[in-house]
Amino acid sequence: MICEVDVKIVLSLVTVIALAEEITDPLTTTIIPVPVPPKSIDISRIFISPGIGNVVRLDWGTPLRSNASYWVYYGKDDEELTSPRLTTQNTSVVVPDLEFCTKYKFAVSVAGDGEANINQNNVRNIVTYADRTAAPQNLRVDYEPREVPCMIIEWSASCPNVGQALGYVISAFQHSTSKYVIVTFPASTRSDFTYRMKVDHGEKFDVKISTNFPGSKPTDTVTFKVPGFLQPFKVKVSANEENGSFMIYWQEPYLPYYIDRIFYEVRVFKGSNITAAAENYYVIRPVMVYKGEGIEYTFRVRAVSYDRQFWSPLTDPVVANIYGETRLLDEDTRK
Repeated sequence: MICEVDVKIVLSLVTVIALAEEITDPLTTTIIPVPVPPKSIDISRIFISPGIGNVVRLDWGTPLRSNASYWVYYGKDDEELTSPRLTTQNTSVVVPDLEFCTKYKFAVSVAGDGEANINQNNVRNIVTYADRTAAPQNLRVDYEPREVPCMIIEWSASCPNVGQALGYVISAFQHSTSKYVIVTFPASTRSDFTYRMKVDHGEKFDVKISTNFPGSKPTDTVTFKVPGFLQPFKVKVSANEENGSFMIYWQEPYLPYYIDRIFYEVRVFKGSNITAAAENYYVIRPVMVYKGEGIEYTFRVRAVSYDRQFWSPLTDPVVANIYGETRLLDEDTRK
């Protein structure tokens, strides 16, 4: 009886094993490799090539493997690094013809399939240098009243990131002599400059500036007339439309030791005809308020010593209306 049971158990186990083998018959499986996008690598050194402000060199050290190719990505600071722009088998590359005074970012990866997986920690940034032939910017000419008058010339480099030292050449054409005054400014990596030039009262100059690099471009010309002896300067007029009044104000001149005090004569012309009769007013401070019944007036100012031994030239006419619009009647306009 026991043997019969054992035989049945054994037969049952054989049947189960056979069924299991039939169910678990192995299937043929094909493993498809997933392409791994190339990873970016660290740029060990980045710098601007000497003498050329818009060429950048990148180095990334020892090759990862023999015959490896590399993708180089670059773009302006606001651009995405999505596609390689250069391919090389070297571990360094020179990127030419970039824009001057522009921030760029760079990345390098091993060449492969698909878009590179760029780690932001491997992205390097650099700002290209100034174009040495570009014209300087923000040329301004002003006046400093002194015993010997001084013309103040200010300008900025074409780019704050100058890079290599640049010299500048100031060219001032003097109308009275029809000659140029040339001043050479020493080379510097600074970006803002000021030069004080001694001049004579009443002189007129055409000023422009360029770098001292061959083929450089000059700035636009700024014409400046030095105020005359004792002459007020920077005459301004503001208007109050509500009550029809004008406020005239100006900068005071330099007083030499032999002139104790001065007062100011303000001439007011109705309209813009300065050959017509004027109303004259006298004040001791560099400001005056005028109220008339018209819409437009022209104003001129001059200084007079208290003993009336010294009189300055009249300032150029300033035309103003009650709506706050002003214009200058210079010599050419008056002709």
